[in-house]
Amino acid sequence: MFQLRYALAAGAVATGLAFAAPAFAAPASFTSKGVATSTQGGKTTTVPNTLYYQNGKIRLEMAKPISTDGDTAFSIVLAQEGGSTITLLNTQQKQAMKLTASSLEEVTENKSLQKISNFKLSEFGKTFRTQSRKVGAETVAGQACSILDHKGKDGQFRMWLSDKYDIPMKFTYFEGGKPAFTYAVTQFTPSSSLPASSFSVPAGYEMTDISDMLKGLEPHK
Repeated sequence: MFQLRYALAAGAVATGLAFAAPAFAAPASFTSKGVATSTQGGKTTTVPNTLYYQNGKIRLEMAKPISTDGDTAFSIVLAQEGGSTITLLNTQQKQAMKLTASSLEEVTENKSLQKISNFKLSEFGKTFRTQSRKVGAETVAGQACSILDHKGKDGQFRMWLSDKYDIPMKFTYFEGGKPAFTYAVTQFTPSSSLPASSFSVPAGYEMTDISDMLKGLEPHK
């Protein structure tokens, strides 16, 4: 079960942005390459990925496939803006694993990911520009950004917010004054033109819903 928990925690790292799917006005679609890094219990997990967003649909391709049993590896995540489920795809064995965000949060080891998933990117610009303190400016992935510090009931964040698109190019969540989760965009394109079928489970895949099974697991200590 530890491998399953570890795999799902890695998946949560990679889908930190996907769970907080953007509902902002511009751009309606985008492609971003980035790296998600999570530190918990002295262990650091790094997941490079490419995120495609098209009119509310999300496809996340992970450079490092996550494994649930040491053999079955999932490298693609599908999600829908405002949706309550995500789907992991194993392209080699044609398998799909469906689970709810709430069941994933119950077994993920990193509580900071749970807090991040509660945010919506559509609220980031307003929240961080009106309730945060600007501490500097920096260019991230070719985008001029304001660096904003925010501390509230959902924790302490530092956000690199695009001045043009008003969406985060980088963010860090702190626990105990130390970075616990960071997502940094390394390449950003305000467009995406994948076929619609890229955001659905391909025909012929074996689908499994593991949400109920996850609810029975205790968080790994």
